[in-house]
Amino acid sequence: MIRKITGIIAMLCNLIVAKAQDRPTLDLTAGISRNMLSGNQLENLSNSGTVQRGCNVIIGLSVFNPITTSFGLKHEVLYSPTTVILHLNDGNQPVYKSKLNRQIIQLYPLSPAFHYKNLQVSAGPYWGIVSGGSIQRKDLQGNLFKDHTIYGSSASSGGYLHKWDLGISGTLAYTLSSKLHIGLRYTQGFIALTENTAEQQQQQVYSKYTSLAVGYRLF
Repeated sequence: MIRKITGIIAMLCNLIVAKAQDRPTLDLTAGISRNMLSGNQLENLSNSGTVQRGCNVIIGLSVFNPITTSFGLKHEVLYSPTTVILHLNDGNQPVYKSKLNRQIIQLYPLSPAFHYKNLQVSAGPYWGIVSGGSIQRKDLQGNLFKDHTIYGSSASSGGYLHKWDLGISGTLAYTLSSKLHIGLRYTQGFIALTENTAEQQQQQVYSKYTSLAVGYRLF
């Protein structure tokens, strides 16, 4: 039985290789991302649950493995500093706007992609690695400063940023030429924004992104 299964897998792999139309391609991708938070506990993070979108630059690399003329697999890695605007009330000052910043490496490891003429539709899992973070706060004199303690560590008592995120994404892309394409992507995270080691139930606030990027084919 194992030999039969192994034989079927080998046959399918050979069929995929035989049907591959072209070699894998590598694209340089750059664009803008609009970042937002969602969830039913936003008021625990921002006064009255008010959160404003932030806009940041994204840049990265994308590999496309064509399987047939209309189907292939995409693998992408992007870097983006992400910002959202919160409204804070820390008791020392009136409510003020505060930027919550995170540096995120965005991985899209395996996204099936379907082609039709110049259009491409793809969807797949998302994995975010948070490499840094800060939030703006005010001192007693009313001066804004960056508080990096929100990035925290596993030894922190709680309220620090999760170091990773998991979710799903979908992309609609249009080929402009043999070297250029433009794509619109939506990504929804499912891991809570902040972590509290003292509580089993984590805060229900999640990240979501909408990005518009241009890809340039390197080879």
